[in-house]
Amino acid sequence: MQKILFVLLLFCIVSFKMVNAQIKGVKLGFALSQTIGVDLPKYVYNTYNPYVEIYYNHRFTKGIYWHQGLSYIRLGNKMTDEIPVEIIETYKITERFHYLQFPLALKFGNEAVRLRYYIYLGADPSVMFYFYRQTEAWAGTIPVNADRYYPFDVRRFDLRPMIGGGFYYKKIITEFKFATGFFNIYTNHSAPGARNRVFTIMLGYQISNSKGKRW
Repeated sequence: MQKILFVLLLFCIVSFKMVNAQIKGVKLGFALSQTIGVDLPKYVYNTYNPYVEIYYNHRFTKGIYWHQGLSYIRLGNKMTDEIPVEIIETYKITERFHYLQFPLALKFGNEAVRLRYYIYLGADPSVMFYFYRQTEAWAGTIPVNADRYYPFDVRRFDLRPMIGGGFYYKKIITEFKFATGFFNIYTNHSAPGARNRVFTIMLGYQISNSKGKRW
């Protein structure tokens, strides 16, 4: 219940601020997701996932902005392990985690040039609202068993410190950011230190109102 109230509070703050923000925009992109940690299956593969964000920037002073937004990201992994038990040779696991994020960051940049650039430091408080795990057992190239279910050992909240940057020309921006999960993905400690590591590339469109510049 406390987490739900926390999410509602953040959503209300973001919604209220965006109405009166100096600068607003939207970003679309792809996130390269990797699960890192110990006691994971033998092979862990990266996955490519969609990313969508609406945001606002509030200008503190020349070249310094406060960035806040609301975003959706899908993370996950694909893992395989060799398990020589009876006829099963390979065990495959696919996990998909769907998050709402509330990006918070300080942005620093150059406003004096035509092709402007910026960097930012911040965090992505994230709440998982949908997830599933799919398991498959294979004997060579023959599937033996498959099951898809909703696990109860996944942590619903994460806080991902992030660093990023980008360029913008007129109203179009190109941006990237790197973030690593602060908390273990799993609550049962079956894989200590298992965290999401995410690299995101985005294209965006920025909007100004009468209060501020585009940036």
